[in-house]
Amino acid sequence: MDYKTEQDALWQSLDEAFPAVPVVYKTDLNNQLETLERGCIENALEAVDGNQTKAADMLNIGRTCLIAKMKKYGII
Repeated sequence: MDYKTEQDALWQSLDEAFPAVPVVYKTDLNNQLETLERGCIENALEAVDGNQTKAADMLNIGRTCLIAKMKKYGII
C-alpha cells in the first residue's frame, strides 16, 4: 500500500467514524438582543443600588431612555 492509498484509507475511516452533519444554526436576533439589553440594565441597576441616573450614565443612555426600556422589559 503506498502513501496515497494509506491516506485515502485513513480519510475514509474518519469519514465513516465521524460523518459530516450539516450544522444548522438558527437564532432569533431580536430575542438575543433583548436578553442582552435586559441583562445589562439589570446589572447596571444592581451595581448602583437602583439609582436610575447613575445606571443610565453607566450604560451611556439618557435616564428617560433607561426608564422606557425598564418599562418595556417589566423591570419597574
